[in-house]
Amino acid sequence: MKKEYILTEDFVQKRIEKYLNDKGWNHNLKTKTLNEHGCDIVVSDGNNKNKARRYFIECKGRSYASSAKAISDTNMLFALGQLVTRMKVIAKHAYKYGLGLPEESAKIALRRIPWQVARALTLNILSVDSFGNVKEYSPSDFKKFQKELSIKDLIKILKTKNEYPPLLVSFTKELEKTNRKSKNDFNPWYKSQKEHILGWLEEYNTPGFYDRKNLNKTAKQMFNGINNPMMIFWLCEVADIEKSKLIEAKTNALKAKNSYPSMCSAIRKVITWEDVNFNI
Repeated sequence: MKKEYILTEDFVQKRIEKYLNDKGWNHNLKTKTLNEHGCDIVVSDGNNKNKARRYFIECKGRSYASSAKAISDTNMLFALGQLVTRMKVIAKHAYKYGLGLPEESAKIALRRIPWQVARALTLNILSVDSFGNVKEYSPSDFKKFQKELSIKDLIKILKTKNEYPPLLVSFTKELEKTNRKSKNDFNPWYKSQKEHILGWLEEYNTPGFYDRKNLNKTAKQMFNGINNPMMIFWLCEVADIEKSKLIEAKTNALKAKNSYPSMCSAIRKVITWEDVNFNI
C-alpha cells in the first residue's frame, strides 16, 4: 500500500520542485525558507532557448486542526494575496505564476478564483495529494472547474462511456463475496450500471417512478443523492478519475457499514462531484 504523507508546507514545496525539475523547469532555481521574503519557488525554463521564461510559485501546507477547512480557505487566500503583490510583470510568453497547495485547498482555489482572473494573471494551480503526487492546472482549467454540467449534458457524455470498466467489475465481485448486495440487485431491470444510471437520469427531472416533487435538481445534487455504490463507482471510473483514488474509494466503501448509503458516502469522501465534473 502506498505511503501517505503529512502535507507540510515544506513537503508541498519539495514535491513541486521535483515535479518542475522533471518538466524541464530546472534552470537557476531559487527557493526560500519560512523566515525569508519573496516567492517560495522561482525557477526558469531550462527548455527555453534563452532561459527567459520564469515561474513564480507560492506554497502552503495543509492544516490538520479541528477547524482545518476554514484554515485551508484562509491559507489559500493568503497565498494568493502574497503572490499577487509579487506580480511585477504580466507577460504570458515570459512569466507564469502558481499556487502550490494541498489537494483540498487546490480544489477550493479552482472553484473560487474566477477563471477570467486566472487567465489574466496567467495563474496556475499545482495540487499535491497525500501520496505526494503533483497535478498542474492551467488558467483554462479554472473554467472547466467552474462550469457546472447539466443533467442533459451528462447523459450525452455517459452514453459514450465503457459499459464494464475493470475496477467496477472487481468491485462488484468483492461486494458479492460480502453478501452486501441489495435485494433489488439480484434480478434488476438493467444489465449494467451504465444502463442503470442512464435509465435513472432520463427521467431524473420528471416525477418518474419515485413521484419526485423537486424537478429542477442539478447534476451535483444527483451525484450526492446516489445511494447505489456500484452506480456511483461506475460514474467515477468512467469519469477518468485517477486509479489511485478509485482504489482508495473502493477500499473505503468495502470497509464501510453494510448499508448502501454508507458505502456511497465513503466513496464521496474520496471522490467529489467537482472531481467528476472536471475530469469527465
